[in-house]
Amino acid sequence: MNRVVRSIGRTIGVLLLALSTLSSDWENPDWLLTDDDLRLEEGQTKSALSSPIGETPAWESYNEWRCFFAEDISMQFLEYTWKPETQTGSKGQSAAIIASTNDGDFEFDYEDSHFTGEDPKVILSEWKDLSEGERVVCIYAAYLETIDTPEEVFESWIVTGIKTSKGYWPKKSLSEW
Repeated sequence: MNRVVRSIGRTIGVLLLALSTLSSDWENPDWLLTDDDLRLEEGQTKSALSSPIGETPAWESYNEWRCFFAEDISMQFLEYTWKPETQTGSKGQSAAIIASTNDGDFEFDYEDSHFTGEDPKVILSEWKDLSEGERVVCIYAAYLETIDTPEEVFESWIVTGIKTSKGYWPKKSLSEW
């Protein structure tokens, strides 16, 4: 009887090991990206963001794909003030994706409506439609800065595009991004 129990125990152990190996793709959300997506990232010839002319040290940031499980993100409409310490601070609005993972916290903003003239509430609605019912959301964005305050620490990124298994936002060819 002990032999049978040990044999069953070993069999269950082997099955669990096999299942954990098979599920490893589902533990990495990058599986959604295709070769074309990766070529887009690798083929960039100019930076997506850079320091103002004359600012030192000069810096550049290129778009890269960041993929997250849908359960780790929330999509929000943000209103804020630039330079709130001055009386002339500008008001801003943005569609944003907030991601919290074991790797840290991230905020992905679409450029402020002040600059683009686009309605962030419409953009947010399009993002939500694209991501509804999805397991993974991939964001094509450029790193801007790390925000480090006593209340929170997170990386700030500027969004160029989004991908789910339903397709891409914005709805144009990857070569136009």
